[in-house]
Amino acid sequence: MRFRGLLICCVLVLCLPIGLSVVTAQDDEAETPIARVIAWRLNARSAPSLDAEVLAVLELGQEFRIVGRTEAADWLNIQLSTDQTAWIASRYTEETISRNLPIVTAELPSENGVIRVSQDVNVRAGAGVRFPIVNGLPRSTQVTVIGRSGDNTWAQIIQPNGSTGWIFDGALPIDFDLTPFPVPASALIGAQWRTITTVPVRVGPEAFYPLLEFLNEGTLVTILGRDTTSQWVKISFPISNGWIPAAAFPEGTNISTLPISLN
Repeated sequence: MRFRGLLICCVLVLCLPIGLSVVTAQDDEAETPIARVIAWRLNARSAPSLDAEVLAVLELGQEFRIVGRTEAADWLNIQLSTDQTAWIASRYTEETISRNLPIVTAELPSENGVIRVSQDVNVRAGAGVRFPIVNGLPRSTQVTVIGRSGDNTWAQIIQPNGSTGWIFDGALPIDFDLTPFPVPASALIGAQWRTITTVPVRVGPEAFYPLLEFLNEGTLVTILGRDTTSQWVKISFPISNGWIPAAAFPEGTNISTLPISLN
């Protein structure tokens, strides 16, 4: 009887570590990193930055699978839906982070127009290739965007040496939005723009003036001035100059910065 009890104890001692080892390995393999929201509201953003676009507002108690993190783990990349990920601040979550959770890199949004040019680029004196080249900038040079052309094809920048100039939009980060930046007068007067709609060209700045011609959408025109109401824009036109409605240009174009031209 004593021998039988001893045998049972030995079997349990020998089997117990093996059983525990197998369970632990299975649990580790099955571990899915989950983030649980512990704030009443939490913004899920397009990048690990408070300046990034808000993609969704999460609620207290919601749980999401974690697919990555920043190097400092202060932001978590979560699976927001089946086809979309987002970033949330880790301090507003309770999470189970896997030891093998990958570090995900993300391009941060620019701050106050500060960007790095995406390629070697010429800096010009104005918003167009007909303006002289001031200097060149190598790829990854940090500049500050301060303005744009009316059709968003050129950006006015401040260079590292403090001088201003213009670069074409192809040298900007691919997701950089020029729309919020102002259109300075220097990008209007004498600049060539493409019309965004079909518009009439008239002899004067009113609809009752004789019609000269219709310009198709996408026609390149050179701007010379405006009327007193900023509703009509004077353009260079063969034989005599003409006038077209301000609606021919993108919304947000500050026509009022043009000089008034009445002749």
